Amino acid sequence: MEYHKASWVANGVYVPIEIEELPGGVLQGYSAALSLNLRLEDGELVFHDPATDRPIASLESVRGVAQAEREARLAAEARADTLQARADTEREGRLQERQAREAAAFQIENMPFQSLHHGRMRAHKKRIRHDQ
Repeated sequence: MEYHKASWVANGVYVPIEIEELPGGVLQGYSAALSLNLRLEDGELVFHDPATDRPIASLESVRGVAQAEREARLAAEARADTLQARADTEREGRLQERQAREAAAFQIENMPFQSLHHGRMRAHKKRIRHDQ
C-alpha cells in the first residue's frame, strides 16, 4: 500500500492529516480546521460534509448549474415565443375569415331585391342552358 501525506498549518506548525484510501482509489482526509472531509476524486479536490457525506458545491459546479439553467430558460422562452407567434397568426387568420364572412353577409343583406331576383334568374337560365 502506498502512503500519502497531507498537512495543514496551525499556529505556524504543520499538523499531519491522516489520509485513507476509499473504494475506487479515492483518497480522503479530514480537516479539523475546516470540519470537512477532503477527497481527491479523479484528480480534483472535492470537499465533503462529514455529517451527510455529500459533496459541497464548488464555484465551478455552481456556475455550471447556473449556465445550464440559463440555457434551459432561454430555450423555453424561445419555444414560448414561437408558440405565441403561431397562435397570433392563427388568430389573425380567423379574424380575417370572420370579417370576410360578415362583409359578404352585409352585402347580401343590403342587396336590392331586384338584383337578388335578377341574380337568381341568371343562375337559373345558366342551369337550363347547361342541361340542354
